[in-house]
Amino acid sequence: TNKIAIFKTVYADGELENTWKWHWDDNSGPHIKLFIYLTDVTEDTAPFSHLSSREGAPIKMRSSKISPLWSEEPHFPNSRIPESFINKKIEDGYAIKRACGKAGTHLIFDPNIIHKGTVPDPGKSRIALVYHMHPTTSKTNEFYNIKNRDVKKYDLL
Repeated sequence: TNKIAIFKTVYADGELENTWKWHWDDNSGPHIKLFIYLTDVTEDTAPFSHLSSREGAPIKMRSSKISPLWSEEPHFPNSRIPESFINKKIEDGYAIKRACGKAGTHLIFDPNIIHKGTVPDPGKSRIALVYHMHPTTSKTNEFYNIKNRDVKKYDLL
């Protein structure tokens, strides 16, 4: 199903989990996300971050959810990216890009790119409207009746 949510990101102290760690959403195929900032977002108010090549291309991870009826093991457990992997990519020339902007700034992206939220400074916050969009069908068994599971091979991580 498609989903709309409003998230307020606030300061947190201590061990951080969930969206504050490098990850990919492990969504199936043609899923996209739209973020719309409802507040001004600066470096200290929790900008969305992703890992990008010198040419500006994000790193896309292969989803473990091939179809509603077929899943594989994800490349990394729980779709969380180890710091050692991120550090190696940075050594190889990748950079952390942060999306800052005024209220109304919007981002459209594939949620299977390597990304994370950031923690705002104490007393600061960010509010964003987030749309999850993907095709839906009520004929899952017919639509995903894949006879040869090896017909598509992707050169992704």
